[in-house]
Amino acid sequence: MLRAAFGELRLQRGRTLWHTPQALLAVVLACLAVLAGAPARSEAPAQQSSDVLRLDTHTRAAAAWPVTRILEDASNSQDARAAWRSLSQFEVPRTPYQNLGQRASAVWLHIPVAIGAHAPGNWVARLEYPLLNEVDFVVFDRQGLVVHQSRTGSLTPFSQRPLQTRALSADLHLQPGQSYDVMVRIRTMTAVIVPLHFMPWSSVNELESRDQILFGILGGLMLFMLAYSLSRWISLRQPAFLAYAGVLCANGAFALAIYGVGAQYLWPDSAWLATQVSAGSSLAVVAANLYFCLYALEVRQSWPRLATAVQIAAAIVLTLLAAFLLGLISYRQGALAASIGVVCHVALFLPVVVMRWRRDDRAAPFMVAGWLSFAAGMLVITTLLRGLLPVNGWTLYGAQFGATGEMLCWLMVLGLRVEHLREAAERSRREHDLLDALAHTDPLTGLANRRGLERVLAAGIGDGPRADGRAPLKALFLLDLDGFKQINDQLGHEAGDAVLTTLAQRLKGATRAGDLVARIGGDEFVVLATGLNTPADAAAVGCKLLAQFEQPLLLAGGQLRRIGGTVGYSLASGPVRDANAWMREADAAMYAGKSAGKLRLVAYAELASHQHADSLHRA
Repeated sequence: MLRAAFGELRLQRGRTLWHTPQALLAVVLACLAVLAGAPARSEAPAQQSSDVLRLDTHTRAAAAWPVTRILEDASNSQDARAAWRSLSQFEVPRTPYQNLGQRASAVWLHIPVAIGAHAPGNWVARLEYPLLNEVDFVVFDRQGLVVHQSRTGSLTPFSQRPLQTRALSADLHLQPGQSYDVMVRIRTMTAVIVPLHFMPWSSVNELESRDQILFGILGGLMLFMLAYSLSRWISLRQPAFLAYAGVLCANGAFALAIYGVGAQYLWPDSAWLATQVSAGSSLAVVAANLYFCLYALEVRQSWPRLATAVQIAAAIVLTLLAAFLLGLISYRQGALAASIGVVCHVALFLPVVVMRWRRDDRAAPFMVAGWLSFAAGMLVITTLLRGLLPVNGWTLYGAQFGATGEMLCWLMVLGLRVEHLREAAERSRREHDLLDALAHTDPLTGLANRRGLERVLAAGIGDGPRADGRAPLKALFLLDLDGFKQINDQLGHEAGDAVLTTLAQRLKGATRAGDLVARIGGDEFVVLATGLNTPADAAAVGCKLLAQFEQPLLLAGGQLRRIGGTVGYSLASGPVRDANAWMREADAAMYAGKSAGKLRLVAYAELASHQHADSLHRA
């Protein structure tokens, strides 16, 4: 499983979705596997004789269950002395390994212990289920004297517990070579789960150090994932990432409660939080999952009625959560509501997922896989709490395995969602570019149209200073064909279009790479030439453009015809403040050329000079 968890995930079309967040969640799975496997390794059978747990120098962690006998205290009033006097009434538990199931009354455990002659005297009784409400440890010697008595449990604030370890523990001072009767009284609103071990202090320190490392890694990774989801939500404004952050927080709170880390570090003085967070966070997980599926599956857009039903269901779950926190419903009722909510939220979204799967939605399989993982974890914890499963690392932390698998699948869904958004944005950009090109391009010649020319002029192309520091010089040429109407009338519009496209290609070939060629009317072309040094350079460009009209054109049927043209242009130095006025100057120069006999190149500066001289002569 771990090999698969650390492997690279590749989906359809050869696209890799294995990124850092997914790899970190794989590390979470690995840490949970180590956590689950460690108790199993510590459960090596201790040396036993005549149903007595023998603790000697070689004992590292001895499981108490094989020698445990139980007595149910229906009155909830039997004290340790009365229970010790009733040892003959204790029975062998006929339940799965270390699991007594749900019990309304208190339960007494009896573990006979014999300490080896050379064994250490300090031993720790360690219960690996921190959710037990009240746990009393009482130790009798063979003379019936009480040599140890302490109380711990989730109802005892962590700061007031006799031994401040993550698990519920008692520090027992037992003399080597002696035998003792260890009596443990348990009363809890949850299931009576008793993974009880006896170990020397060296093993306790080893377990505590290992736990600190593992939970530190898990906590760091969960915080990283939370920061990742929130940052994605801020950058993309997608509520699915915020809902995913809610799923992370709820699952994290549940893990803090059942592992005892929350009581150890976050709420050491609050017994209320130690007892309520586990069931409350289960309800919060259901509500967060409802919102996540609502946004990740885009239910609002396609199934508005279902979206309304989901919101109502989420409101009901949040109301139950508030009622639980206010004490209006019990712990078991809250846990039952969470179990029902898991089934209901899957039932709500399953038809949507099936439909999307049929439409080849790549996120649908991961949604199903996430539900299956979460449902498997809930099934394990539910049957465990019902007393139907043996207690070991895999079953005790099965719910977290399921939730972690769900978070991994949800993250894959979000990855696909981001990819979908990126593809949609790319499609939108391409469509925008296409529409923009259509709006600013002449469809016949492929040149810029009037809008395209106006946009370029408004952008101030060629306005930057030259290397020598002088103002840049640029020229606007207006070209008009001579006799183009006769071609359309005599040869048809197809021949006219052929003339325009041929001239467009010639003009493009006659200009430099940085110049702009545009068609702004039926037979009118504009050339914007930038980066000129002198007016003579502009005249040279104009002559080259005019030469394109002198070359004959090959028309339909093999006919050659020369199409004349006139070019007028205007110069500008520096930024052009009024592009329309500049166009009017080039237009005036072009019409002056037509009036003078066509097939001419006329500069507006020369035209303005002649007009000024004429006005002086008339004066």
